[in-house]
Amino acid sequence: MEIAGPVLPVTLVVVFLQLTVVKAPAEVFARFGLGVAAVLVGLFLFLTGVNLGLLPVGEYIGSHLPARVRPWLMLVVVFFLGLVFTLAEPDVRVLALSVDQVTEGSIGSNIFLLVVSLGLALALAGGVYRQLVGIRMALVFGLGYGLVLMILPFVSPQYVALAFDSGSTTTGSLSVPLILALGLGVARVAGRASLEDGFGLVGLASLGPVFVLSIIGLFL
Repeated sequence: MEIAGPVLPVTLVVVFLQLTVVKAPAEVFARFGLGVAAVLVGLFLFLTGVNLGLLPVGEYIGSHLPARVRPWLMLVVVFFLGLVFTLAEPDVRVLALSVDQVTEGSIGSNIFLLVVSLGLALALAGGVYRQLVGIRMALVFGLGYGLVLMILPFVSPQYVALAFDSGSTTTGSLSVPLILALGLGVARVAGRASLEDGFGLVGLASLGPVFVLSIIGLFL
């Protein structure tokens, strides 16, 4: 039920539309059925992988790394984890390809992907640093979004849209489990509220690409 739950409402709506309004050819509807089956299998494999590997290793890294390396080295490790996970994030790659097509190559998909990944990686490292030193989350969000709102009037409109779209896509199905687990692991070591630190880290990570693309939009 955990796997079928998200897919069932969509399937029922499509079936209802097929029977009453759309009435697509049998071949198209059959392909939809195969797609639903593939999604169910994919979700099962994905959730199994998350619970089996991503969550445990993320929490282990977050809880053991601070005690074994210097703080600056831990931040470097977190930065590169955020970078490679965002580069592999399917949602970000879809957005990067769309941007490349719409702008006819003026904003290349690889450059866009790298910039967005750097933004998330910097924000993730900054979020872990915040956990280690005990800076209040509300202060960080206030300053971060305050700076973004201050520079938005001077940013090219297309970059404003891209900035916020990128912020929502970076925290996708691949990166969120790692960020959550990493935040919870560091929170246990720091002895602070795990709920605030774990979930706040996801929100802060999504702010990074918004900020970086807004800065770039000032000069382009």
